[in-house]
Amino acid sequence: MADISSSQLPISGGVPGAPYGTEAPRARALPGGGTPVKDAVARGNSASREVARAALRMALSADHAEERHEQRALLARGIRATAVDFGGDFTGSVRRVIERAVVAAKREGVIAATHAEEGAVAGAAHEALVQAGHKAAGLSVGGKVGVARRDDHIAVAIFLGIGLLHLDEVAVGLAHRAVSPL
Repeated sequence: MADISSSQLPISGGVPGAPYGTEAPRARALPGGGTPVKDAVARGNSASREVARAALRMALSADHAEERHEQRALLARGIRATAVDFGGDFTGSVRRVIERAVVAAKREGVIAATHAEEGAVAGAAHEALVQAGHKAAGLSVGGKVGVARRDDHIAVAIFLGIGLLHLDEVAVGLAHRAVSPL
């Protein structure tokens, strides 16, 4: 067995293969104490996160009254949103769910009737369904799709109730797309 000296072992946060005590390079600090990565995350992702939360809220709304209340509250914050219910066999419902998401988003003014924006909602809805679909394949589902948009950020959230006898399950899927602002 080879003898390894302590000078060859990395420390926590160290650089593998470098002498003991060598630390990994740190991100340069910016004025005000931030780092480029932290500042970019704080600036760039806030709209994505807000739109994703809005889509989830719409998908989780219990009834149409709550849906309308949430829609008005989001609009006051500059986020256009809508939701639509669906149900049936999961595998047979995928196409209908995607179509309903696109139609509802156009009807409520969340997106324009352009190929790019309809495609963004359809793609995000499909991705969200794929995320939740592992639990639902071959079973009956009921749920709601929430679509939200602010500027160039669009998010689609799927909330599924999955039924099998009396053994109910739930699943959530969420996807984001970027499009040109309206």
